[in-house]
Amino acid sequence: MLQSHQYNTLRLHKHKLDTGKMFFAIVDEFEFPGIERTLFISRKYAHVATSSVETCLYDLIFFLRCMMLCGFELDEQMSCGILPPRLIIKRFVEAAAMSQNDAFEYITVKTAAGNKVKNLNLSDRQISNALSKSNKRKLVRVKTKNDRIDAAIAYTEFLYNHHVKRPSDQNEKDIDRVISDLRMARGRPGKSSTRASAVKGLEFEEVIAITEKVAPLAPDNPFKSAKWRNSLLILLYAFSGLRRGAVAKLKISNLDLTGNADTIRITRTPNDIEDPRHNPPSQKTREHLAVIPSELMAEIKDYYEYTRKRFPESKKHTFIFVTEKNNAKSKAGSPVSLGVHNWILNRMSEAFGVHLHPHRLRHSFASLLEMLAKKSGWSDDQTWNVHNEQHGWAVGSQMRLLYARLQILKEMHEAGRQYGSEIFKNRQRMIREKTSSDASDLVDKGEG
Repeated sequence: MLQSHQYNTLRLHKHKLDTGKMFFAIVDEFEFPGIERTLFISRKYAHVATSSVETCLYDLIFFLRCMMLCGFELDEQMSCGILPPRLIIKRFVEAAAMSQNDAFEYITVKTAAGNKVKNLNLSDRQISNALSKSNKRKLVRVKTKNDRIDAAIAYTEFLYNHHVKRPSDQNEKDIDRVISDLRMARGRPGKSSTRASAVKGLEFEEVIAITEKVAPLAPDNPFKSAKWRNSLLILLYAFSGLRRGAVAKLKISNLDLTGNADTIRITRTPNDIEDPRHNPPSQKTREHLAVIPSELMAEIKDYYEYTRKRFPESKKHTFIFVTEKNNAKSKAGSPVSLGVHNWILNRMSEAFGVHLHPHRLRHSFASLLEMLAKKSGWSDDQTWNVHNEQHGWAVGSQMRLLYARLQILKEMHEAGRQYGSEIFKNRQRMIREKTSSDASDLVDKGEG
């Protein structure tokens, strides 16, 4: 059985194949990927976006490390038809709600206190001190906890079906018990209030102020280099409603430069052999069309034909936005990474004093569409069709209703302000009249 010190030897290995597809494996300290883990990854995530696979595998690694710390080597035990005891599942569930370091410490101490694992060299005082910290541990979001539990369910079910070919009645009871305990432990994410969901967007005036501040020749532009590229990226987020992955994957072939020259074709191209990035972006929504201002399209075309082509590395691909400096991971002219997109938005957040991210700008754009639809007298069907195509939403999506809340809330605030103003205006008038009347009575009685 694996000893507890080996819990941190599992790691995620990634390798990009010549076909463009990313190969994933969870390897141990000897760089061995494990037969069961490799089979599970190849079957479970064959058609899943690269970024999603990576997130799910980190959750699986968390689960496997927890099992090891509990002294239960999952692959080996389940190959013999032995499932995790209820106590071990309970400890994993408790740890799943904690930050990774706190979770591993918690399980180590709990297991040592229960004398389940030897050779941990923890004194009684260390165990007591660690257990007393249980209420001070850093907790993760409910979604993170649920994702970890889901990874545990998926891998446990896979191992059971892979190894137990002729299950006994006891085998069936054991697997039902484990899966039931895990599912029952999933938390319910708190329902976002209307206000919390709606205030994520920006006012139109704020969006305009941001685009002015990021203009390449603006005196207070927060960037020292790549000003034109960064300006175009901010404008794209603000006036297209596109997701980060879609913007990062844009190629010159996605731009329709005919007619009004204002349309972008958003496509799904997983395992793009042309993409040299170590963590290639992926397109989350379906293929769709997005309209942007024709002036913005003209600037993007100019950037592609002039600034971008200064870098020899850009000749190896057709992605529009490129790095303009050499760094440890890529040469100037390589496609901009998702990390650079995050850095640009973080830098703008610091300069403008408002937290900016693609979702917030997408929310602002959707709210702007709602205002335009209302002013133009569009029907609900017309408004939905525009939203659906611009954002690439699936049939039955409720996203439009979420984004419309900002405008609804704004109207509610305005109505409340006017109503309250009228009420308190009358109230203050009545108080003044009452005060004046009381003063007159006192004068008449000679008490003045």
